[in-house]
Amino acid sequence: MSRSRLGWSLTIAATLTMTVSYFDRQALAALGPKVRSALEISNTQYGWLVSAFSIAYLVGSPLAGAWIDRVGARRGLLLAVSMWTLVAGLHAAVPNFAALFALRIGLGLTESPSFPGAAQTVQRALPKDQRSRGFGVLFMGSSIGALLAPLAATALEKRFGFRVAFLVTAIAGLSWIP
Repeated sequence: MSRSRLGWSLTIAATLTMTVSYFDRQALAALGPKVRSALEISNTQYGWLVSAFSIAYLVGSPLAGAWIDRVGARRGLLLAVSMWTLVAGLHAAVPNFAALFALRIGLGLTESPSFPGAAQTVQRALPKDQRSRGFGVLFMGSSIGALLAPLAATALEKRFGFRVAFLVTAIAGLSWIP
């Protein structure tokens, strides 16, 4: 395989990582009305759930970037995807707001290596004159994940309930890992 072809293959893998990341984080947005009803979550509490993820991601990202620099993107992303898949899957078992709040913090922290690791992959895999296009492709991953999550999660929820929808959307993220 040529260096260019390998570089673009790695860029596509990094893009899929971002797709999975956004797919998992957006599942709650799609399933929100059913989850709120089932767990008797108020509007204010739902706002806290959204904020919990965002704050954890905000705090975790710089730390995750330093961690990715130490362990490398390949190992770091593999571990991060495994961990956030576990956390996302545990959303299926939540009994109440407090447990879901803790899981949203966990999801934000475990997903925080996704962008630093994916960005490092593109930066190292592609020659300088192809990196801007590579980052453009990488950023598509978040849009693809955000687009697919509501479609998949709501279809699964209608047929099997929100708990199965959380579980299947989490497990689906592992399907692309070699």
